[in-house]
Amino acid sequence: MDNLENVFRMFEAHMQSYTGNDPLGEWESFIKWVEENFPDNKEYLMTLLEHLMKEFLHKKNYHNDSRFINYCLKFAEYNSDRHQFFEFLYNQGIGTKSSYIYMSWAGHLEAQGELQHASAIFQTGIHNEAEPKGLLQQQYRLFQARLTGIHLPAQGTTSEPLHSAQILKQVMMTNSSPEKNSACVPRSQGSECSGVASSTCDEKSNMEQRVIMISKSECSVSSSVAPKPEAQQVMYCKEKLIRGDSEFSFEELRAQKYNQRKKHEQWVSEDRNYM
Repeated sequence: MDNLENVFRMFEAHMQSYTGNDPLGEWESFIKWVEENFPDNKEYLMTLLEHLMKEFLHKKNYHNDSRFINYCLKFAEYNSDRHQFFEFLYNQGIGTKSSYIYMSWAGHLEAQGELQHASAIFQTGIHNEAEPKGLLQQQYRLFQARLTGIHLPAQGTTSEPLHSAQILKQVMMTNSSPEKNSACVPRSQGSECSGVASSTCDEKSNMEQRVIMISKSECSVSSSVAPKPEAQQVMYCKEKLIRGDSEFSFEELRAQKYNQRKKHEQWVSEDRNYM
């Protein structure tokens, strides 16, 4: 560790005399060197990422740079409260144009059972025209399908939410492109979905867009387990009959559905504006 601290002090001295126009590139090279030579020293990597976050926090020209987004997502892995961290990034204007931030944020909320909040995060990203657009819209439709039980046509993609490692991999693919220093992906490349099949994006008009906003009182999901697709089709959703530690009847469920149906048209109308 002492050796690493000495190396970091040398790097700091280098950055103080650096006169180039891309300081993040210097940080990127140094962090790659650390990852390659000290792959098991996660604590030191977290410290480096923390230094990097503080260094570029107020440099707005890097707030949507795909390299900086990559390090933000890596640093999020070390945070005990990821929702608070993503909220902090958003309030600072960091990643507001990056689909990867919204997908990771919404995925975390979905895993915590915050389904309505996760839906709002997806909608915010689409409203902000985050790039790649097609990828974010695709993941939102898959999220909707998981809530409503709709099985989308097979397009070579999974209905499960993307995990952090998968999102990081796609960000790294973006970093390796010639436009790596630009803010995310150019609009002309948004439909490519960074290697994810984009044909799903083109078939939106052929699919029935069903959105059901599920409140906590209607569907309670364990905070430690992400919602999973049912292995087989059943006639009712058992989870919707559970509220806290007690159960309630089908009559109560139907009453809630009746009230929910009145609001359904409004939700669908609002959602179509985003899509």
